[in-house]
Amino acid sequence: MFQRGGSMLTHYFEDLLLALAPIFTTVENSLMISGHADATAFNQRSTNSNWTLSGDRAQRAREVLEFGGMPKQRVSQVTAMADNMLLDEQNPTSAVNRRIEILVLTAQSEDMLNALFGRSKGSALQEAQAAAQYNQPVSG
Repeated sequence: MFQRGGSMLTHYFEDLLLALAPIFTTVENSLMISGHADATAFNQRSTNSNWTLSGDRAQRAREVLEFGGMPKQRVSQVTAMADNMLLDEQNPTSAVNRRIEILVLTAQSEDMLNALFGRSKGSALQEAQAAAQYNQPVSG
């Protein structure tokens, strides 16, 4: 999918994403796109990291999918996983670890994600905000 240390898609993988993009116009579920890196470390003097690289990979995949016709509102989250979820743990620098994943969220998963970020009615975050607002000092 990606060359070591880069976020440019291989031609084959870019073509694959462009071919998949129209399918997401018919899918109503939200998507989560996560980027991954192998365990090859950057030079200590570099400002790059596997966190930045994996996030750039996920963003690039999102951009290509949108260019190919996927609705922008279809994506709920784009995440960077660095080298924390290796597919080939026995060979952490393997090319298979340099990838993106596209998760199609079920309604329940999307509700859980929304609740986690305080976007659902009656969420713990909203209740805490209301309690904090109630406890604000009254200026007189």
